[in-house]
Amino acid sequence: MSRVIWPGRIYPIMQLWRFYEKSVGAWVIESNRSPFWYPLKPGEETAGPAREYFNYQGRVLDAAGDLFALRYVENPPGKVLLKSYALLLPGEIRGELLTSWDEEAKKSGGWNPAALYGGLSHIHVKDDINIVPVEIPDALRLCLMASGGRYLLTLATNCDLWLERFISGEDNAEAGSLNAAALGRTIKALEVAMDGRVVSYGSEMGVTVNEHGFS
Repeated sequence: MSRVIWPGRIYPIMQLWRFYEKSVGAWVIESNRSPFWYPLKPGEETAGPAREYFNYQGRVLDAAGDLFALRYVENPPGKVLLKSYALLLPGEIRGELLTSWDEEAKKSGGWNPAALYGGLSHIHVKDDINIVPVEIPDALRLCLMASGGRYLLTLATNCDLWLERFISGEDNAEAGSLNAAALGRTIKALEVAMDGRVVSYGSEMGVTVNEHGFS
């Protein structure tokens, strides 16, 4: 049993949910076509492509804001560029990402904007009696990258809090239905933010997944 702190109260939580090494669910949203082709070749102007990336980044983080609070940014994955216990704003990470992309371009010979975004998810769990709103770190992660003439946004989760039945078999219908509904709304909002659509989805844990969440 663990405890989750929420304003004014401390709730004991039976932690039947868990994280897995493989994805419980992942969705890839593809943008409409960009005027640029990535990776950029050495000597090509990066100011316009950078503006385009950060426009998508801002729209994505706004669209995910009801469910996701940004706390750290990685590029490449595993290398933390910036981390904070308070909410990170898109403008705070711009310089760190530009420096990272320039350094990567020197090694690879091509300039390609990408980053992984992690933080807290505003979701629900069930204690002995109640459905409780909590903040869970890394219940959801986002990766926004340029690829060819488009941008790809991957939303992935490695925990089963979103399911109406945990992977281990226990019931989670009350909290899971709320979480799944919030996830579905977020995926649809991200499609609008990307001016695109979900092009692939799946689970490495054998969970049934649909275009906008879990079945």
